[in-house]
Amino acid sequence: MLKGAAVPAQVSAFRQSMQNASLKVNVRDIETKEPVCGGKIGLYQITVLEAGSDGSLSASFSPGLQGLIRDGRLQTGENSKGSSFLPEEAEQADPSELKDCLDRHGIDPQQSRANTSGSVTFSGLQAGLFLVVQADRIPGYRGIEPFLVNVPQPLPVEGKSGSYDQRDWSIFRDRRNIRSGSWNFDVVCTPKIVREKIRLAFHASKILRTTAEGAPDMRFKLMLESMTAGAPMPEDAADGRAVREIRAGQTVTFGTVQFTGTQASEDTYRYCLYEENTGLEGISYDPAVYLTDVKVQHDGEGNLRLSVTISRAADRSSLNTAVTIWKGVLTDQSIVNEVPAGSGTAGLPEFVNTWAPPGSPPGIPGDTPPGNPARRIGTSPQTGDTFSAAENLAVFCAGLLICLILVYFRRKSSRKEFCKNDGRLGGEGRKHEKKA
Repeated sequence: MLKGAAVPAQVSAFRQSMQNASLKVNVRDIETKEPVCGGKIGLYQITVLEAGSDGSLSASFSPGLQGLIRDGRLQTGENSKGSSFLPEEAEQADPSELKDCLDRHGIDPQQSRANTSGSVTFSGLQAGLFLVVQADRIPGYRGIEPFLVNVPQPLPVEGKSGSYDQRDWSIFRDRRNIRSGSWNFDVVCTPKIVREKIRLAFHASKILRTTAEGAPDMRFKLMLESMTAGAPMPEDAADGRAVREIRAGQTVTFGTVQFTGTQASEDTYRYCLYEENTGLEGISYDPAVYLTDVKVQHDGEGNLRLSVTISRAADRSSLNTAVTIWKGVLTDQSIVNEVPAGSGTAGLPEFVNTWAPPGSPPGIPGDTPPGNPARRIGTSPQTGDTFSAAENLAVFCAGLLICLILVYFRRKSSRKEFCKNDGRLGGEGRKHEKKA
């Protein structure tokens, strides 16, 4: 019991206000500060505060918690595990531990209110310590963490600077003397509520194939373009496009594209990733287009999921026949092309160019160009040998000459052998004929 002398009029007013206190819970997006509707807010009364006629204050546990009281202490664990509190110490309890204890014993909130306007008000309360919980999830948002709050809250003492955080119940414990200033019996609190988010980063790499030495250090442009109105884009995107410069052998990221649970469920956004033809001399550009389809989903508990499909089309004219190269469901903090092992790994889009010196015909992206053994700048070297047309002709001619020489000597050898064995044209044959 905590005591403090008080003027009878102050005690009377204080006791009357204690019977009709209120607690208002504002639900605001922590980033936008805008009201958030949906779900339910639940309220448990943990202790009841009473004032004696002499101005003394005393706290006792709420009747709904009597099954958890052992020797006057609130037990939050099983088999003597967990925390144990007297009524005056309950404000020091861990809110999440206390909530788990209540759930484990099947104790429901004394009151629940639907959040239809971004705020919920509980009125007609008996002063004391309350546990505020989120009874039902708000779709697209992470759950509100349970928290404790005292009603009433002390206001700053006249003539002293400073203010009091209405969620800091330790202040209430230290300032229970009724004469130590005025009290706020209509407490307002604003818990933290955070959107569910999944950030996706689109990646691509550049390969340059060439047969000539001294390829210049060229820069290429890759484009990430939104094909769906209102699709989230990287922060530096403009007019639905994000541009990245890349050199041969590099991998580039387009930053993160953020999806939140507040986006409509079942919405699907399409993106295309392609190379821009900037007219570099001697370059054959890759016409491939990579499509990424992102479908926003919520599971039964309000958690955000993204169903992602990545496909490749030969060019813009064949988007309808794009071939799927990866498909999976992504969760919080996943990154396209760096998907957690449990979901597989998305194929990294590659754009392949060829370069030929001025005056020679450019190759075809993805094919081994003519000339000396091909090199992939910035990538692993190719295996096997390839030759130019002139070299192939020289080899062919040399081979043909060798074949003709071999045929000539073979025929000459055959004639000699024939004369030796047949007997019709040579000496050994005539000898056999005379003996006969």
